[in-house]
Amino acid sequence: MTPTPRQVLFLGHGAERTGPPLHLAHLLGWLARERAVDAHVVVARGGDLVDDYRRLGAQVTVAARGREPLDPLPAAIRRVAGPESARAATSILRRARLVRTRPGDLIYLNAVSLPTLALLDAIPRRGARLLVHVHELGIGLGSVPADDLSRLLGTADALVAASHAVADELETVWSVDPRRLTVAHELVDVGGVPRAAQATGRAEARRRLGAGPATVLLGSVGLPDWRKAPEHLLGALWRLRRDRPDLDLRVAWIGGDRRSVDGRRLADEARRLGLADRVRHVDHVEDPAALLGGLDVFVLPSREDAFPLAVLEAAAAGLPVVSFASGGVPELVDSSLGRIVPYPDVVALAAAIGELADDPALRQQLGRAGAARVAERHDVAVGAPRTWAVAESLMEGRA
Repeated sequence: MTPTPRQVLFLGHGAERTGPPLHLAHLLGWLARERAVDAHVVVARGGDLVDDYRRLGAQVTVAARGREPLDPLPAAIRRVAGPESARAATSILRRARLVRTRPGDLIYLNAVSLPTLALLDAIPRRGARLLVHVHELGIGLGSVPADDLSRLLGTADALVAASHAVADELETVWSVDPRRLTVAHELVDVGGVPRAAQATGRAEARRRLGAGPATVLLGSVGLPDWRKAPEHLLGALWRLRRDRPDLDLRVAWIGGDRRSVDGRRLADEARRLGLADRVRHVDHVEDPAALLGGLDVFVLPSREDAFPLAVLEAAAAGLPVVSFASGGVPELVDSSLGRIVPYPDVVALAAAIGELADDPALRQQLGRAGAARVAERHDVAVGAPRTWAVAESLMEGRA
């Protein structure tokens, strides 16, 4: 007799092609192949992945109608009565739209943010177990009021941390009992990431990113915001241009919007440093992994990253990685597949980049090692079962 599928409600802040929403897409794909699960995804705002979630068999509800963060009605209320009234109207609309949503056997909160907590608050729990997957460190967690975060962490039946760095944050700062906490590193679909060593598409990607035949192209992926700290990468490039004018080095920043405040700041810093002709900012693209094949070195200049998908994709593509020793990146990257330098030592960052720029054979060696490690430890087929084991233990009453 075929068992009744488990009913799982997944809550997410959005459906854009960024870390937590992509994690959910990978997990849903694995579940569609390996488990009998009736999946319902509720996201605070829409995005490219909504159709992907549906193709993977999930029912999908987008809580907001109109441009994020407000529906047309609350947006009008904000103009007339201010932000507090708009937030109240948004809450009322959200609850009305989600009042009939069934929590099922398990609520899987995919990321800790104001939108996901608002969704959780709008849906009657009705005895469903609650699993909270924490993809954030201090900066991300700090976007949620401390009382709300403390209450969420205290009421969750179990928590999954995206890295040991996240687990340490939860234990030391938020006093989470380690017995309720499981570390399951982020995952990536290794088969869906083009290898940088493949000739197909590399020339086109390099042309698009402004690289010539002799260029050593440095790249990073993400919003060019304060947390991702693109100014560190530009500072390293400035030092290398000053000290090593023989190197044809260029930077491609992939993600965000050139017209946004962060995009304009990135362009302004490049201009001030005399690097405007050596920095290419590519707006958000549906599949940034397709551009990784044009890079020579992936650089993560972030102030903080829990365990970024961008680094996993870069390593899976066969790129050496240079990063600061912050967050969870050192749990993946070591001297056998890249270079880790102390934060915020931009001089050391520049030196590490220069070492790899000088040695194509070393870049290939590190890139091969990185691709092998990601395939072994972080592919969907390896990582999804670790995460889902926590969910199954809750639904079976073992946690």
